[in-house]
Amino acid sequence: MEMNNSLSLLTQRHMEHSPEWMVIGTSSRHGLLCLACGVELLEDPNTPTMKKKFLLGEMGPSFKDSSEVMTEFLISHEKFTWYLVDILFDIVQENNEHLTEKSSDVLLQVCCQLQSDELVYSLLQKVLKKIEASTDSQQCLSVLSLLSKLLDALPVLAQTLMEDNVDLLKFLTSELSSPDETISCLAIRLVTSLLVVPGLPSSDTIITEICRRLFDIITAASSQKIIQSAVGLLRSLTEVPEYVTVIVDVSFSSGHHTFASVMKKVLHTRKESLQISAVQIIGQLLSQSNNLQSLAEKLLDADMAEFLVEQLSTTNQVLLSSIFCSLLLLTESDKFFSKCHSVLGIDAILRAAEQCLAMNYFDALVYGLQLLCVIFEKHPEDQMLMSGPDLFKHSTVLLTKCVQLPESKLLLLGMRCLHNLFRKDYLPVPVDLPCLTIPVNAAVGVIAQFPRPLMRGVKRQHPQRREGDKQNSTNHKLAKQEEAILCCVQLIEKAFSIACAISDDASLYEESQFIAPSHEDGCHDNSSLSSYTNHLLGLLEKDIIPTVMINCGIFGEASGKLFTSFVRTLCHCCVMDVTVDFVEKLASSSFIQWALEIKSKYYTDSGLCLSVDDFIPSLCTKLLSPSPNPVPTSSLKAAMHHSRGAESLCKLLTEDPDMSIHKSSDQSEASILEIQDGCLAILYCAWMHDDRLVPEISLLEVLILYMTHRSGNKPSDTSLKHLLFLVASVSHAGNIAIQMEGAATLLHVIGEAHGPAIYTHNQQIIEWCYTCPGGTTRFASEMLELWVQNLKLRDGDDDEDGKVAEGKEVDFFTGFVSSNQKCLSGLLDLFITINSEETISKIIRILERLFEDASKNQASLSNLMDDIMEKLPRMQAKVLSSNKDVNTAVSSGLISFLRLVTTVYTSCTDAQQVNSSDLKLIFHVVKLLGPPESEETTDIQPDQSLVMLNYLTIILLQSSGSGDSRVASVMLSSESLLSSLQETITSNQGRRLDVLYTTQKKVRYQSIYIIALLVKLCASFKLKPSLLLKIDADVILKSLMDKDLCVKVITIQLLTILLDVGFASPLVHTTEGAQQRSRPDIDVGLHLSASTLRSVFFILQNMLLQGSDFLSWNCVMCLSSLQQYVSKKNSHLADHLLKQPWNGFLIQCSLNFHQDSVPPAWLLQLLSLIPAAPSKSLGCLLQSIVQQDIQTQDYRVVAATMNLISQRRDDITWSTQLTAATRVWLEGARDYIHNSSSNSLVEILYLDDVVLSSDLTTEMNTLPSMERQAEELHEFMSAV
Repeated sequence: MEMNNSLSLLTQRHMEHSPEWMVIGTSSRHGLLCLACGVELLEDPNTPTMKKKFLLGEMGPSFKDSSEVMTEFLISHEKFTWYLVDILFDIVQENNEHLTEKSSDVLLQVCCQLQSDELVYSLLQKVLKKIEASTDSQQCLSVLSLLSKLLDALPVLAQTLMEDNVDLLKFLTSELSSPDETISCLAIRLVTSLLVVPGLPSSDTIITEICRRLFDIITAASSQKIIQSAVGLLRSLTEVPEYVTVIVDVSFSSGHHTFASVMKKVLHTRKESLQISAVQIIGQLLSQSNNLQSLAEKLLDADMAEFLVEQLSTTNQVLLSSIFCSLLLLTESDKFFSKCHSVLGIDAILRAAEQCLAMNYFDALVYGLQLLCVIFEKHPEDQMLMSGPDLFKHSTVLLTKCVQLPESKLLLLGMRCLHNLFRKDYLPVPVDLPCLTIPVNAAVGVIAQFPRPLMRGVKRQHPQRREGDKQNSTNHKLAKQEEAILCCVQLIEKAFSIACAISDDASLYEESQFIAPSHEDGCHDNSSLSSYTNHLLGLLEKDIIPTVMINCGIFGEASGKLFTSFVRTLCHCCVMDVTVDFVEKLASSSFIQWALEIKSKYYTDSGLCLSVDDFIPSLCTKLLSPSPNPVPTSSLKAAMHHSRGAESLCKLLTEDPDMSIHKSSDQSEASILEIQDGCLAILYCAWMHDDRLVPEISLLEVLILYMTHRSGNKPSDTSLKHLLFLVASVSHAGNIAIQMEGAATLLHVIGEAHGPAIYTHNQQIIEWCYTCPGGTTRFASEMLELWVQNLKLRDGDDDEDGKVAEGKEVDFFTGFVSSNQKCLSGLLDLFITINSEETISKIIRILERLFEDASKNQASLSNLMDDIMEKLPRMQAKVLSSNKDVNTAVSSGLISFLRLVTTVYTSCTDAQQVNSSDLKLIFHVVKLLGPPESEETTDIQPDQSLVMLNYLTIILLQSSGSGDSRVASVMLSSESLLSSLQETITSNQGRRLDVLYTTQKKVRYQSIYIIALLVKLCASFKLKPSLLLKIDADVILKSLMDKDLCVKVITIQLLTILLDVGFASPLVHTTEGAQQRSRPDIDVGLHLSASTLRSVFFILQNMLLQGSDFLSWNCVMCLSSLQQYVSKKNSHLADHLLKQPWNGFLIQCSLNFHQDSVPPAWLLQLLSLIPAAPSKSLGCLLQSIVQQDIQTQDYRVVAATMNLISQRRDDITWSTQLTAATRVWLEGARDYIHNSSSNSLVEILYLDDVVLSSDLTTEMNTLPSMERQAEELHEFMSAV
């Protein structure tokens, strides 16, 4: 069958044809087609139509499949080609519906393959002649279709037709309104092909006629096909700029269908392709119109905006983009905003943008955000846009999502929209603050991820292509990052401006609605406007300020706008009710200098200069607000207005007020004096926060010149305050002459000004007063008093920032006082002359700190002691005169002073003589410690009692060291004091003392310690107390077993003294219960029972090995006293105690423990007390001691060693070498004791708020006895 089909296309004359006419057909790839036979069949009128159709269907694809071969064949057979074209055109003219289309396709294929201008031109002429000859459009329908295909295949023909055949366009225009839909569509296609020829616009008349007919077609047509064709032509016309004006004129001329009504009909078709074309037509007209605003107003008057908004419900991305673009162009007219309201406009736009975001239509979303940005920016304030809080919240949620997208374009548009949205008239009432905070957080989070600093590309002179592309990409990325920073700064500026608006208008805000997100653990703050403000400050401080400041030098074209917005933001912070801490951070970070530099650099940017002129005065006003009479803001603004930088501020100060160029008679303008006051205030604020605007020497010279000019016209106290601080801050920069000149000029200008009014609490002031040459003592004393009064000393429960601030201030002052003798003397004089108890307490605390610091340096401590001991009597008299009444509450100043005196005497290396002021103060303290004399008297607190007992203790120790009994006499004569001490000791005996670590416990055992001292002094000076105190032995035993080291030591020392005096003290009488004296035969002659003494003996032995040398030494001394007491009273009991097996084990353990180190003094004393150590072990022990340098040994070791040698001299003479070494050591001991500077080597300790003495009882520690013993032992060793 295939072969038959192939053969059926061959004529009878086929055998006469050359083989070159044969081509492969398409019905079978192995079938043959003879072109000559084909032409014969096509020209034969008797050939059946279906056969011709089949033949044409074979020829067209054959030409296309064998294009190169057929092209060569047709070129080589030119006559055949022309003949074939004629035959095919004749078939086209027949208007045979079966053959016209296929013959047109073959004809078009031949023309395209040959690319012969002559052939195409010939065919075109035939087409035109046929059209001219036709009397009816139906007659030339096939020819018009062929012409349309030719123009589609060869668009260049349109130019030829437009140049040579103007009537063709008129004919086609007339056929646009043909009742035959096919002809009308074909005419539209041809007109479209002809009118898009660039550079050959048709006459306005033709274009006008075409537009009218198109409007009529669209209005009257019911077929989608004709409407689509007409809309397509209209869209093509709008793409040619030359036609736009004509189209606009036709569109809105009277008597015809208006453009708006036509477009509305197209939009109502609900066919997306037509809707897209209609919207794009509107956009093309608007974008290319010469009078965009007028055209937009006409469209808006025709309600075109509402129709466009209605189409936003679509999901087609192209349609959404087109609508957004058209609406964006319509915003050029102010009428748009009356049309785009919350009901018909903004809500639909927001929903459409949200849909684009959900469907990832990012291209459409870009146009949607641009539209929103313009609407939010230009919408009139007197017209409502946001119908309710939900709409505003909807907007912020959408824009926040856009800000969080990775696409930089969407991110930037989202930030701009938010910036324009943050307007007061858009805010819901009451303001929903989280809706403001969430997008701001998102925007700040974006720039927080940028590198710091931003990486700017490096330009290359001869970059390769790839390197150039990389460089361009880097610069583009940097530009986007800079733009993002700009948008973010502008956004947070708007957020702060809203906070300012809310603070000014309380009706905008309702309390308890904001929960500020925290940076830590997702916690939330309490809801309040202050929380919102603090949250913004946190974002500003953490991310915005570091990002802007670190990139100051690399910002590009947007730097002016960015700095303007940034400075305005800082200005908002200064005028708002924010904490001074943030403003001080700005000043301490040199923002005043930065702002002045920015103004100097961008002085042509008026907006930025005005922002700086507002920011610095606002910052200084906030910094100066705590002052009683701050400089008016108007003076600060005047100073900024007349200055461009820091140097110009100084230059303004040098002007003579009488000759200034800024002198003006206009009362509205600031005078030079006001300007200079403002300059001083700005410099003062900067220097107060270590912001050095100009070199110090330059400022000093400027200030001297300023003071010279103002010597006859005294500045205000506020300006004097600023002047004093500035001079004090920079005075050290000059030489001695300049310093003296500055001081003299300043003091002359200050004159008799009130000190508090000109004082600034800063270390520069106090340093200048006591170090600058030319100053006066009176002025320095006045400033010192103000310094101490303003010194902030916080308690331990205050916050950490307070402790740090106090630490820095107090550290400076104590260091300065310790290094400046003049200041220390002034401080002590202030203590004597001042009448403020608070100031006295501060001075005392400072002096205590001085002692703490000086304790590390013996030279500093010695100098400090000399100064204080010289003025201590007057200080005591001052305190005593302020606290005469003992019936009132104990003042804190007295307690502080007693603590200071205790510290002073504790630091003394030599015993101090007690003077009359000491005795008066002691008498006053003794009266205070006694029972209250009236019911109105306030009870003394335990901590106060402890301080007073410590004071009495240290005075007793000092007086006993100097051999003065007056202090002890005063205390012993006070029955109320002794009664109070006994009550303190004996109260609460049943409580577990080993678990009580309270102040009451310290008071109790400090009382015991005082009693111990008094017992010893009674025995030493033969004094008689006014009251006998009774202490139960059970209290002593319980105290010995207490866990507190101080308790044990105090009790041991009391017991030791009682043993030394044989319990025969006139002050203390020990008592026991009857059950403890169950053995009268053994207890006879003993003040305490034998069982109690044995218990004491064993307890003391156990405490020896508890690891404290201080405790062990006191235990050994008590054991010695106990042994002596028992030996006198009961020799049998004494032998029993010394011969206990535990004694030898104790000695051996102690020797083993200290075999590799120098033995402590208590062990040496124990060896002399209990002779249980073998001679060889004793000799090794002494050998290790005598080989040491005696100058490095403790005096207890020296005394104990001599005592041990004296007791065991027979056990060490077995070794000649040891004897010689001991003799040499004794010579050194004799010199060591002889050169000692004190009559007593009693060591005073201040442990755990309790004053103790390491030695109270033994006579061995006194220098005369030690010196005699050393002499006797040396003589013995020499004899051996």
